Amino acid sequence: MVLDEFGGIIGLVTMDDLLGAIFGSLQHVPEISGETTLDANGDSVVRVEGDMSVARFNKSMKMTLPNNIATTVGGWLLHMVGELPEEGHSVVVDGWQFTIAKVAANRITEIECRKELLPEPVAPATIASQPEPIKEG
Repeated sequence: MVLDEFGGIIGLVTMDDLLGAIFGSLQHVPEISGETTLDANGDSVVRVEGDMSVARFNKSMKMTLPNNIATTVGGWLLHMVGELPEEGHSVVVDGWQFTIAKVAANRITEIECRKELLPEPVAPATIASQPEPIKEG
């Protein structure tokens, strides 16, 4: 407790306050992994920590996931699945595949994001003019 000159309580110092004063800010800021890997098909895969905020994810990935459902990407994905998924479970949203890479302590802790490649459009077949029937005679 912090007291003023008259002995009145003016505040409370927590362990975080003390450690922050000694070592600086201890806040963990989740980030998108700087390492982009390629899978066998050549699609780029980005690993994201589950506790990254939806707003920061949207800004980094230039996406528009709704942030009114959950504050973290892991929470948003948990809402989309409806239950705690197993590792390897995938969900496709707006052309992106989100695969649960790691689950720990009832939380989604790591996610792989992959842009779904759309199949190449097939050109419509041209209808050739039909040959004239052969006349017998």
